[in-house]
Amino acid sequence: MGSLLNANVTLANTLTVTNLGTSASTGGEVLTLTFPSTLSQLTLVSADGLATITILGTTATIILPVLAPGASEVINLGLVSLPLGVLTGPQTIDASLAANDTNAANNTASSTVGITVL
Repeated sequence: MGSLLNANVTLANTLTVTNLGTSASTGGEVLTLTFPSTLSQLTLVSADGLATITILGTTATIILPVLAPGASEVINLGLVSLPLGVLTGPQTIDASLAANDTNAANNTASSTVGITVL
């Protein structure tokens, strides 16, 4: 993909969070998405699912509902931003989950996403 300058950037993300444990989650666990610093203030334009979502700068904070063992929460998240400077190629989004978990090793993820110009 080429570079973009002064064009709105739409980020459409589908997130799936699955409880791989043997007991239900307590609810209220915090999932943090950190978007590239080449984006300016993000604006939430759409969201679904049972999670509560807040945006501050280039960070999305998602408060998860109670999840039974093996259950998943699918969150479709639509964001718009104006890039700071020039965006080139795919961008990386990092995710981390703060949870009382016996296996913290599976609480992070990273994803490389394409960019759509509006």
